[in-house]
Amino acid sequence: MEPENEESLGPMDMFMVETQTETQAQTDQSHQDDVLEETSDEEDSEDVPVSLPFRLGVESDSTIRYLKGELTFEELSQMLESKSEEEPSDEPVSAKLELSALKPDDSLPTSETSIGEFTKDKLPRKRKSYGPRSRLPKDLAGLMGEANLQFARGQQDEAIKMCMEIIRLVPNASEPFQTLAMIFEEQGNKEKALQYSLIGAHLNPRMISIEEWQSLADSCIEQNLHQQAIKCYDKALTRDSKFIELHMGKLKVYNMLGNTKDVIKQYENIRRVNHCQPGETFLNLTREIAKIYHSEGSTVNAIEVLTEVMSCNTDLITPADVNLMVELFMELKDYTSALGIMIDHCGLKFKKDSLDVTEDLRRLQLDDSEPTSITVPETLPVDLQAKLVILMIYLRYMDLIPPILGLVTSRDPHEIGDLYLDIAEVYMEKGYYKESLNLLKPLIDNEKYKVMAAIWLRYAECLNALGDFNKAARAF
Repeated sequence: MEPENEESLGPMDMFMVETQTETQAQTDQSHQDDVLEETSDEEDSEDVPVSLPFRLGVESDSTIRYLKGELTFEELSQMLESKSEEEPSDEPVSAKLELSALKPDDSLPTSETSIGEFTKDKLPRKRKSYGPRSRLPKDLAGLMGEANLQFARGQQDEAIKMCMEIIRLVPNASEPFQTLAMIFEEQGNKEKALQYSLIGAHLNPRMISIEEWQSLADSCIEQNLHQQAIKCYDKALTRDSKFIELHMGKLKVYNMLGNTKDVIKQYENIRRVNHCQPGETFLNLTREIAKIYHSEGSTVNAIEVLTEVMSCNTDLITPADVNLMVELFMELKDYTSALGIMIDHCGLKFKKDSLDVTEDLRRLQLDDSEPTSITVPETLPVDLQAKLVILMIYLRYMDLIPPILGLVTSRDPHEIGDLYLDIAEVYMEKGYYKESLNLLKPLIDNEKYKVMAAIWLRYAECLNALGDFNKAARAF
């Protein structure tokens, strides 16, 4: 069979043919020699010695192998990530040696030395910079510019050929990969565009801004590359470790992965950066974290994070937040703290005779005698009314219960029968069987609840405790 005509090959295919028919090591060595010659020729006119445009090693070898199809993108990504963690300096060795050889009084011209006399061999070399830095020598930088110009003119195939030639010569230069990413993006190949963007970013992370890393993370999330998104957020956070939005984005990815331990760990990172972040977003996040802590059996941690965020978001606190906090404290049998939460967020007022003791009660400074009256806002939700009754039972403030309980029992048991049962069970727990029976009777007469065995069991237990054994037997 005749070999395929080169003119029918696309730019990517041409690159494959070239890389397979040429010895890469010879090409690299030849190019390296050319660059060294150019560097030597321009030494007298340059303030800073030109460094080699690339190092042969993991980056060069791995990018070529990826383009030849010998590595998957995931394998390449791992190699580049491992290499970037070392973060080698791009400083030329010669510059480092000359910097160390300079004496302090040689580094700047004195009043006795004119600028002209302060010759280039005494000029301080440029120190390590974290700004954009290209690895392309001047001739290939010109070719890179031409490739971008061809892309702008719509000559995508020509632009691809030029980019591939640059990659063949300088495999660890980021610019051609970035241009290829734009080309594939315009062609609608988002997967390939993202891969080339990530390669370019990892080859020269100093050229990538926080916003660009964040955009790459968003693109990774869109393509379900969650671990890659986390790496992008980590790169951005090396630039600004206190950027809350980056931490929140990373937390969102962990939440997508369903890894509870990583979610909690990342949330704690956010707390260390900003322990009390105002706003609905962070409050919603804390609500979810509190539920996670609670489900993991860490009730104290759940209370801690909720208390912290509620203190700086008082205007955003909902009855559901209060209800959750009260339940958490009740779970720890800390009924006084639970009541304090309701005093702070529900507008309760307590009096002892004619004296307002609300603040004393909140601070747990009231003496052994109980308050004599309570004022409850009419707008208090019924589930919190029921919680307040339960707290009054546990705290033995029995004289304060009737008006609050009246608010609950004024509602149809068909709608809130579960609250009737909650209060009845606490009455039973504390030995108030008659009061419990009064709440259970409406339930056994209700079509919805009379079929529930648990209701009849509690009813029978109360009758038995009160000595009405015949009715108790029938209820059982």
